Order: sequence, then C-alpha cells, then structure tokens
Amino acid sequence: MSRDQDKAGVLSIAVVGHTNTGKTSLLRTLARDAGFGEVADAPATTRQVEGIALAVGGQPAIELYDTPGLEQASEVYELLQEGTGGRHDGPDRIQNFLRQHSVGPMEQEARVLSQVLESEAVVYVIDAREPVLEKYQDELAVLAMTARPVLPVLNFVALDQARPDEWTKALARVGLHTVAAFDTVVFEPEAETRLWNSLAGLVSRHQGIINGLIKDRSRDTRWRHQAARQRSAEFLVDAAAARQRVRRDDEDARAAGLADLKHRIGEGERACLRDLVELFRFTADDWEKGVVPELTGEGAVDLADPEKLRQLGVSSGKYAGSGAAAGAVFDLSTGGLSLGAGTLVGTLAGAGVAGIGNFRNELGDRLTGYQSLAPEPALVCLLFVRQQRLLAHLFSRGHGAVHPFRMDESLARQVEKTALPRTLKQARVNPKWSAFNNPSRASRSRGRGEAVKRLADELARAPEHSA
Repeated sequence: MSRDQDKAGVLSIAVVGHTNTGKTSLLRTLARDAGFGEVADAPATTRQVEGIALAVGGQPAIELYDTPGLEQASEVYELLQEGTGGRHDGPDRIQNFLRQHSVGPMEQEARVLSQVLESEAVVYVIDAREPVLEKYQDELAVLAMTARPVLPVLNFVALDQARPDEWTKALARVGLHTVAAFDTVVFEPEAETRLWNSLAGLVSRHQGIINGLIKDRSRDTRWRHQAARQRSAEFLVDAAAARQRVRRDDEDARAAGLADLKHRIGEGERACLRDLVELFRFTADDWEKGVVPELTGEGAVDLADPEKLRQLGVSSGKYAGSGAAAGAVFDLSTGGLSLGAGTLVGTLAGAGVAGIGNFRNELGDRLTGYQSLAPEPALVCLLFVRQQRLLAHLFSRGHGAVHPFRMDESLARQVEKTALPRTLKQARVNPKWSAFNNPSRASRSRGRGEAVKRLADELARAPEHSA
C-alpha cells in the first residue's frame, strides 16, 4: 500500500437510489464484474446491502455498497420532520429513525440510511429517463440530512428518452452542482474517469486513491483492448490459412473434408468468442444466452455455405484475386477452380511472393489427383467484419447490460464496403500459418507472428461499428 493510501485509508461509498434506477448495474460496470448482484426489470431486486472492493496497486482501496431501493422516501421524510428538537442536526434525526424503524415497514429504508451513515460518500443513481418527481426530491432531502457528500449519477443517458438537462437543473436547485453522467449499459472510459474525478472533488482526502484507480483502469483498458485484438487476429489468420487436402475424384472424401474445414473454422470462432468474453469479465452465460448468437451454435458453421453468404448479400465476385487460393484451390462458393492460369499470375503478385512456394504445392497436389479446400475470400472478409463488430461491442458494453447483441442487416453492407486486408490475403496462401491445420507447426512458422501483429494493428485502426 502506498503512503497516500495508508494515510487516507479505504474510501467507502454507498450506492443509493430509487428502485430500478441501475444501482447494481453501476457497481457491475465500475467493478468490471457482470456476476455481481442481480439485475432485473422487476422492482426491488436488491433486498440486502452487498459490497464489492476495488483495488489500487493490488491493495483494496475503494469499497462500494449496493443498497436496496428507496421506495418510501416521502414517508421517511415526514417522520424525520416530526418534532422541533435538533432541527438542524440531520444525522441525529437519522439515528433516531434507525432506532425506531430498524424492523417493520421501514426496514428497507433503514438499511439504506444505516449504510449511508457508515460510508464516507454517497453515489445517488438516477434513471435519467424519468421526470423529476416529488419522490425523488424527498430522497435527496433525506440524504441531505445524513451530512454525507452526495454525487448524483445520471444513468441511461445514451437513450433518446433521457432528460439530463432537466435533471441537472433540478439538482442545482437543491445545491447539488456536481453531477456525473454515466451510462451503465453503453460504457465509455472517459465518462467513468469523469465520474471518479467528480467524486474526488467531494472527498478530497481520498484524491490519491482515486487518481491511482484512474491510472490503473487506463492501463487495464489499454492492455485488455490490445489482448482482444491479438486474440481476434490469431483466429482470423488461422481461418484464412485453413486447408483440407482431399482426393479430387472422391466425392465422399471431398464432402467430408469440406464439412471438417467448416467445423474447424466454426469451432475456432466460438473458441475466440469464449476467450474474449472471459477477457472482458462477462459471465459465461453472456454468450450462451445469446449475446452474440450468430457467433455460436451452428450459425457460425453455416456461414461457410455459399447460399447463406448470398442471403447475407455477400458476393464473392469482388474478391477475385484475393490471394492465390482464389484460383488454385477449391473455393467454398464456386465449387472448384474458377480462374485461368493468366489470372493466377496476377493473383500471386497481389498476395506477395510468400505465396509462390505454397502455390507450387497446391498445383503439385492438383497434378497428382489431390486438391486443397479453403475458405473463400468472401467468407474470410465476413469473419473479419464480424470480429470488428464483436470487438467494438465488447469495448463499449457496460457490465450492467442484459440485452442480447445481434449482428443486424447492416453487416452485409459493411462486408461489401470492406476490402480484404492484405495480411489475410497473405494468410490465404500460407497454410503453415494456421493452427487449424497443424498447431505445433503454426507456432514455429516464420511469418505467422508478424502477420498476427499486423492484423491486430489493422483491427485497432478499423472504424468501429456497433450493432
């Protein structure tokens, strides 16, 4: 623990708000833990106080406490106004309320206020889609009596129904001029940083802890994004370079080989998805329940079907010349050789000289009665765009989100506008790069590591498309 942390101690924060405003979702996102608590549309999902700790430099530094929803704030406010003694001593009034109502109809409100008094600051979560009603004003009046600094957080601000200006003005009228806008579903690292900086202004003695957390989170985000692009690039190189060698005159063997190639690519995409979901600390159920259903189950394998590609609006014609495999091997969409020898020479030049030796192997196979099955360029480009979409979604998905993620109809339009990256063209003529063909050989293959790094860099530069 640093000297600043040792002096300041651990910062404790009570997360408070009306029922169903997204308190648990906020904690999930701040803690990067999709498994914390329970999130549902039903009211009063959280019944007990639950805590979670955030670390700075490997040491617990901030404790966040999820509290039940305030459902009877108006009644509590009226009870606190009874009598005239100690009218300016809010904390004493709160303590008196706790002594009288720790059990009974006000038990839930008592739990909330008890946690607030035990904490050093309050984060008051507001559903920014809601109008400013009297019940919310009563909640703020009750919290003001606790003598704890309160940071209002406007949730769901990314939605069209949000009323951030209306809420900001209403909060200013009761003396709350520091307000943070933070959507727990659509995650923005910059908004999270602003939230923590706003809180630091209210609890200045914990400035060192909060600054340390901001730096840790920034480093973690950079590392996580880099690792995710690396994993996606590894899968895409494996898929583009995948091969299955079969006899040309054996239809059964060719059908079996094609099925095996589809299976390897589909399983590879699912394995990549599982790794990415785990990397971003979403729960295992997030993808099993259909967060990205088209990347799981049989759907991923079916995308190697030319008819499925046509249904998606993905044509293979524009990819002619995308690597030697476009004319030298059996393409999934054409069912066989589709280009002549003259075209093939240009194809090799476009793919780079690294493909020439592999082309000789392919041509040698053909002369001896064999052929290599390979994913066609349209499919490789489709997989590339799908990884772009998946990464963009994971980078911006808050851990409080529960809605499923779908690849919509704009996917096909994006594929049609996307050029197959040069690195994937090169991968198509370098089957030694693919772990789907031979894992141990691929790990030793010269050029694979550089190809994966280049493709990861391309994914970093690619425009983000959320779905």
